[in-house]
Amino acid sequence: MKVKHVKCAIDILREKEVRTNPVNRCYHCKMTLLRKLKSIAAEHDYVVIEATNRSDLKDHRPGLDAIKRLRIKSPLMMAGFTKDDIRRAARRRGLLNWNEPSMACLASRIPYGQPITISRLRRIDNAENYLRRIGFSPVRVRDHFPTARIEVNASDFKKLISQRKKVVAYLRGSGYKHIALDLAGYRTGSLNP
Repeated sequence: MKVKHVKCAIDILREKEVRTNPVNRCYHCKMTLLRKLKSIAAEHDYVVIEATNRSDLKDHRPGLDAIKRLRIKSPLMMAGFTKDDIRRAARRRGLLNWNEPSMACLASRIPYGQPITISRLRRIDNAENYLRRIGFSPVRVRDHFPTARIEVNASDFKKLISQRKKVVAYLRGSGYKHIALDLAGYRTGSLNP
């Protein structure tokens, strides 16, 4: 696509307001990231935009306050797009990722008030990658350490149960002691207030 990439490193867990995982963690994280992006954009005479869409308004999204406060433009929102609209447009344009499941921040798998650590994020990432490799998508592993609470679509419950022994063995090998299937099934924001 001949897009110029400018890389920057941010250790977001150095921010106490992110690391301690308050209910408005996403606000603090977005403020840190977007301030850095605005600084980089200013150096290159770029404008920072982001991808919030109308579907995002249905969920607990403290990061939206940071976007408003920093006056970041949200073109998909301005155009009135929902997630489904974006998928349809991406499919029409021939983009290969048009139907990829949403990939929220791994910190969203940790209950508010419980600290976010690199080891905890890696454990979640490892568990979810494993479950995707053996055929589960979408999937979330909520980290109630030492318990892993697995969310998959209700239509995948039988498939998960049929692979129970290897899933339990793998997740125990990742450090979890208890592995639970959430009977409410997969849903975004299940830890939100």
